[in-house]
Amino acid sequence: QYSISVGYNETRRMVAENVDGGFLNAEFSFADGVSNWRLNLGRELTDSSRGNNNSGSDQFSSFQSTSGIVNIYELTTAQASWSADVFCAACSVDVSFFYVEEDYETGPSDSKEISARFGFSYDYSRLTKFSFDATYSEFTFPNNVANENDYDRALARLSISRKIGRDFSIRAFVR
Repeated sequence: QYSISVGYNETRRMVAENVDGGFLNAEFSFADGVSNWRLNLGRELTDSSRGNNNSGSDQFSSFQSTSGIVNIYELTTAQASWSADVFCAACSVDVSFFYVEEDYETGPSDSKEISARFGFSYDYSRLTKFSFDATYSEFTFPNNVANENDYDRALARLSISRKIGRDFSIRAFVR
């Protein structure tokens, strides 16, 4: 399956020059009976007033506007993932890679994030599930603005979830 959206967007500003740019959102997926493959590509013109609500993978993206100034930037994203039920009938594995780049129109706030994620889950029973996931991310700021030094982040989570009723479940995790 695939979906491709292309377009054009323009921002008209009272104080500064107008900014225009292209829009692309492409999604490709393939399932072969055992594995699921997915590729998402995006590019759009947006602004920092949206803070952490920018679209993207909830599992990775964590950029926020901290300057208090609304700025226009081009957001480029790419995500590739693979998931499969392997090793046993109750096991599933997923691996994802993610890239996000924010190229600001004015100011030196450009940023890049590259992340990799590995997840494993085991359905112990129809009601109980054990899972483990780990994510490693590298954050870079090409213009090295004051107080924005490059850094890496590693996260790991071990969890157990239990369905208690039809519409209720409980989850405990260690991060």
